[in-house]
Amino acid sequence: MKYLKNILKALSNFFLHYIDYILFLFLITFKLFLFARLTGTVFVKQGTVQYLSTFFDWLLHWNEDSLDLLRKGIVMISLGAILLLSFWILFLPRRARFLSLVILNFLITFMIFADLIYFRYFEDLISANVLLQIGQVGALGNSISNLFSGIDWIFFIDILVLIPITIFVFKKVKRTKASKQKRISRAASAVVIFAVGYLLVAYPMKVFIEKGGGYLFEKTLSNMRVYEVTGLLGFHGFDLYKFVNENVLHKNTISEKEKNHIQEWFTDHQKEISQKTPYYGIAKGKNVITVQVEAFQNFFIDKKVNGQEITPNLNKLKKESMYFNHFYHQTASGRTSDAEFLNNTSLYPLYTGAAYINYSGNTFTALPETLKDNGYETAAFHAYKPSFWNRYLMYKTIGIDTFYSLDTFKQDEKLGWSISDESMLRQSAEKMVKLKSPFYSFLITLSSHHPYNLPSNYQELDLNGYQDGTFKNYLQSVHYVDKAIGTFIEQLKKDGLWDESIVIFYGDHDSGLMKADSEIAQFGGAKGEDLTFNQMKGEVPMFIHLPGNEKAGVYQQVGGQIDISPTIMHLLGISPKGKYMMGTPLFQEDNRLVVFRTGAYTTNHVYYQPSLDGKFENGTCFDTKTKNKTTLDACKKDYKEATDQLEISDAILKGNLIKLFKKDGK
Repeated sequence: MKYLKNILKALSNFFLHYIDYILFLFLITFKLFLFARLTGTVFVKQGTVQYLSTFFDWLLHWNEDSLDLLRKGIVMISLGAILLLSFWILFLPRRARFLSLVILNFLITFMIFADLIYFRYFEDLISANVLLQIGQVGALGNSISNLFSGIDWIFFIDILVLIPITIFVFKKVKRTKASKQKRISRAASAVVIFAVGYLLVAYPMKVFIEKGGGYLFEKTLSNMRVYEVTGLLGFHGFDLYKFVNENVLHKNTISEKEKNHIQEWFTDHQKEISQKTPYYGIAKGKNVITVQVEAFQNFFIDKKVNGQEITPNLNKLKKESMYFNHFYHQTASGRTSDAEFLNNTSLYPLYTGAAYINYSGNTFTALPETLKDNGYETAAFHAYKPSFWNRYLMYKTIGIDTFYSLDTFKQDEKLGWSISDESMLRQSAEKMVKLKSPFYSFLITLSSHHPYNLPSNYQELDLNGYQDGTFKNYLQSVHYVDKAIGTFIEQLKKDGLWDESIVIFYGDHDSGLMKADSEIAQFGGAKGEDLTFNQMKGEVPMFIHLPGNEKAGVYQQVGGQIDISPTIMHLLGISPKGKYMMGTPLFQEDNRLVVFRTGAYTTNHVYYQPSLDGKFENGTCFDTKTKNKTTLDACKKDYKEATDQLEISDAILKGNLIKLFKKDGK
């Protein structure tokens, strides 16, 4: 007990001399805990009371089992990160220390709060790559403000209290020259705090890596997986290290062995997707009109609300087209730009940041470029700023001849961010008539963008009985966009383009409203976060209309946005040989695999949901037919291939390997 008394005495003395620092540690730890609660992530594995009980048990008995329990969750590593981030403050005299603590408190709080707002929409954390997209934030003003919640004030109330206290301290506490003994005492305290912080971070990390978790940092597939191991501050430290390592020091080289593996994978894949089906070449020489619809989810198709069809025009289109009812978006934090990237390049988006910004100078074998090589004129239509998501550069890179952006549209009907979808689609159709056939047109709608604030004169649905205001706005937006699509289809028919073109409509990503107990989940029939919830959240509509309504029907096989380019080429009868595309034509029904940036994947038979620690054995495998959990063995077969595909795509981008492969004639 003697050592315990000594420890308690030392802690008591430290508490008396550094009560401001103790308060700082408590406040930041509480905010990290609050962040975890508000995002539904784990902070304390076994509960706060039980954690404290375990801590005192370890303090009394130095029990190894208790220590092992303490490292679980992210309490230990989070506290260690706070100590490492702030130990230097203890070198300072009292006035400077207090001011530094208030400033550091504000900076960390702002970072936590920014991550919280970002997570509410993207379900991800802000990374260094995301900060490269800071220019996009201005245009997202309404969406961001809509993500604030009443509880958020708790993050900043302590700072509002501490500011006047800081002023008081500076007025009342006089500057004094510290004695040598005091300076030594400060230095000793700082060194001890650094050592404790280092141990609190090093111990759980050492155990995690020894148990085979090191791969998580070598091949990062998800920010949230890293967060679940390192905590929020640890994640940002690792992310900064990784960013500097890859982008400043350029140490992220790709070995010859990896390059050979990637080349072999594409050689095999090109053979696989070259297989002919009855759909091959049935639309040879036709125009291609692709419409990417903003935040449009699949469960609205054929759905009614208070007896009203939500999407009457798409319901009608379904009967005249190939409709894929298990088609998924595969976007990450790049959202709309990720959907464009998946569609046009048939590569996966980055797990954080946006390929449109980070790799706009890369070489691709993209669909627009491929169609240009086959005599097509290519154009993109989006009634917004050409610099947004770096489109004005990226479109040139992937082979778009002409980009019709905000300045080329008549501002005749202002709605939300830009002109209405009805106006944009009408004007786009007028421009397409003048294009030289065959042509490829890529259109992006905008009116159904978050936060879905559609003016009342555009709201046509009776939503009596529904409570969630944002969900009601979303329903109205979806209904309006469906109306705009119906008008667009009629115009294409009138202009003679409908039966001379492959016309595709697909959703770009989910609404951002899907939560386990949300009204939108209840509306779609999902409970909790079961398979139905995951499918409902991920599925977006996919319609392919061929001239004469050829091959119309409902197609049950799974597919994703990465499959769009190979599907279009298959219909046109264009060989994928020499094309570095990772998707598969939707008509090749065997061995279908849809991979998500989270590490989840689905086939026609199973759906695998990974755990946040990234270990296969901790994930969940669902049978898509019964929608019940099944053995992990059922998902094991495709797990390695899914992970391999994500790693291959990342290496292609980071190493600009397509340029290298084309140069070598491979």
